[in-house]
Amino acid sequence: MKPPALALAVLLLAGCSSPEPAPAPAATAAPAKLSEEWVPRLLARTKDVPDCSRSTMYSPECAEHLRQVFGVVTEVGRAVTNHLMPERYAGTADAVRQAEQGYYAYRDCTDSEQDDVGCWELFELMFDVPVAIGNALYADEK
Repeated sequence: MKPPALALAVLLLAGCSSPEPAPAPAATAAPAKLSEEWVPRLLARTKDVPDCSRSTMYSPECAEHLRQVFGVVTEVGRAVTNHLMPERYAGTADAVRQAEQGYYAYRDCTDSEQDDVGCWELFELMFDVPVAIGNALYADEK
């Protein structure tokens, strides 16, 4: 076994000033309000929207746009669930659930024999989802 002085010298040469554990990293502060992070992301989904109509709502561009909207909606739902006070965001959680139901109903439309009118209405509603969820976030934070 090596003498304690030699062990201390090895630690000093290795760049360790003391055998104490390194301090834990400081916790990253989450935004006080979820709207500060998520409303800009939601509103970004309202920019550069492809030209979608009843005849093109099944196009790859339109489907990709809805997939991106739904991706942000899913992230907002996760942020609400993981928030320190999720009960504060009950309205947003409801808006996210409604958006999820609408998205799944639209997706089912594309795989079924439903009329294009009903599918188009669902499709149009999905374009309003980012603003609706942003408004829910603001309302919950009042």
